[in-house]
Amino acid sequence: MTEERGCGNCGSNFEKMVAIWLPDTNYTKKLKNGTEKRLGSHDCPSCDGHNSLTILGSRAASLTSVVIAQLFSSVFNEDKKLLAPTPSPRSATSPSRSSA
Repeated sequence: MTEERGCGNCGSNFEKMVAIWLPDTNYTKKLKNGTEKRLGSHDCPSCDGHNSLTILGSRAASLTSVVIAQLFSSVFNEDKKLLAPTPSPRSATSPSRSSA
């Protein structure tokens, strides 16, 4: 039996911690040559949504690409337009000008 202690990093007790569910979505596929290959499914094990899970922990450009692809492939998005505001490179790199 394990004893409840709390977070090993910050020491918070378990009442302040959030429970998570981490399903195992990996599976092994046997190839024609007899070897096995380990693959991961992106199908949600809770709702059975096909290819509905997204990988977290990627760089911003990768995640943005995934989000845009998901939005544009949706049958509910009839008007496929994207507006992505970015700061002006000139205003971000040049020092502020003051009139003296």
